[in-house]
Amino acid sequence: AFGICNLLGSFFSSQVISASFSRSALNFEMNGISQMSSIVQALICLLCLLFLMPLLSPLPKCVLASVVTVSVHRLIKNGVNECKFLLKVSRIELIEFLAAFIAPLIVGLEIGIFIAIGVSIMVGLIRHTFIKIIQLGQLKTIINSDNTEYVDVEIFHEANFVENITILETKAELSFANSRKLVDKIRELLEDQRKYIIVSLMLTQIMDTTTIAQIETLFGNLKSEGAYLGFSYCRPEVIEVMKRYEIMKKKQFPENIKMFVSTHDAVLYFQGLINDNDQYQTIK
Repeated sequence: AFGICNLLGSFFSSQVISASFSRSALNFEMNGISQMSSIVQALICLLCLLFLMPLLSPLPKCVLASVVTVSVHRLIKNGVNECKFLLKVSRIELIEFLAAFIAPLIVGLEIGIFIAIGVSIMVGLIRHTFIKIIQLGQLKTIINSDNTEYVDVEIFHEANFVENITILETKAELSFANSRKLVDKIRELLEDQRKYIIVSLMLTQIMDTTTIAQIETLFGNLKSEGAYLGFSYCRPEVIEVMKRYEIMKKKQFPENIKMFVSTHDAVLYFQGLINDNDQYQTIK
């Protein structure tokens, strides 16, 4: 808002406007909640400039600095408390906080702000790069035994693994930066003869074309070996990207890659395939 005002005002030779944390903190301390507080502050400043300047001009700068420090002591106190809080709760956010605090003090305000923005972008990339993949197990509720949920087996020790089926869940958006970990995990399961794999995308809102191409290539080559992959809880954004991928590539996904509304539907479908294969081998 200040930038727009200064940009438009420059065409009319207006005075440059600005604001400060000290005035904002003082306004907060005085419980100012309307524009009248700003008007009162402006009038007091005007009276000081008109009548009190001869008395205030001899004051040393250290005294003026102490006045500003006292007015923003609450901001400083909140900053220290926030630093302690992030140290105990989220240290990766503490990096962003310290960068925004220290950089302007060392290199100046403008460059420091750009450094803080860059650090924030890097932290965001790091968060998306280190994807977390968990394995889900089957857990039936006590109230209704027919209701089946699939939960993290490391947290819910009562959950049971589904026989012959591996269920994974990704806890991040899938992109070129982190898709390799998912593909390597699937390849590792296939090497262990785990041919029925389900990937829950309940927490994944974005899947880029690099991930889709890697998975399509992997399972397209394994079609004859009876390996299947099922995506469950696909969000509309993911489904739309997959459809556009098929249209642009002018070919359908391999038949051993399926999409399901829920993880339980995928489990029932794969269990049906396993039973059919067992019956076929028995007859043969």
